[in-house]
Amino acid sequence: MEILEAYDLTGSYRKAAELAGCDHHTVRRYVQLRGQGVDPTERAVRSKLIDGFLPKVEELVERSRSRVGADAVHKKIVAMGFTGTDRTTRRAVAAAKESYRAGNRRVFRPAQQIDGWTTAYKANMYEVEDLLDYVSRPANPLNELLRGRPVTTRLAQVAPHISDGPVALTHPGKKPTTINVSRDGDQIAAVPAARHHAVLTMLDSGLDLTHCLEAGQLVTTLATADL
Repeated sequence: MEILEAYDLTGSYRKAAELAGCDHHTVRRYVQLRGQGVDPTERAVRSKLIDGFLPKVEELVERSRSRVGADAVHKKIVAMGFTGTDRTTRRAVAAAKESYRAGNRRVFRPAQQIDGWTTAYKANMYEVEDLLDYVSRPANPLNELLRGRPVTTRLAQVAPHISDGPVALTHPGKKPTTINVSRDGDQIAAVPAARHHAVLTMLDSGLDLTHCLEAGQLVTTLATADL
């Protein structure tokens, strides 16, 4: 039987300890932690020497588009005061690169970010909630384009036997309507409603964009001259 379940059933530290097969001091500690709003079954995350330098590690990985080596990163953070081993740095760089490849976004650390918002910018609880909502959203497609990366959009109603190649998008105007994907004046697909906002952001940006159909998906890139 679980410790807290046993305590809720008996209301006694000692009786709960007998049911759960543990010491009654452990039962009391679990109950006290629960009373503080802490899950006693979760292990506390210990801080590591590298923690304060992870934002720099991620910045170097992002700026190099995941090409930077662990040795170069280690030299950088050692110059900033890091006293850990190069093995620790290699693990951190590997994790940052894996995160970059998965979504091209840095790891969001609420504890560090919220402390910065409240200390440096005097943000109140409502502003913090707005910021948390903002940073939890998918990456802005314009940021991806300006970094020289293509933006891929899943399409709906893709016509059968359509080959890959350039396509055109029809701006819906002010009225909420479907964004059509066409080739030679014929509609061949449509942008799903869930992706309308992201696609409209790109269309309304004024950037020189190219759109191609690749494996049934829309791939948008920024013209080289705009990079």
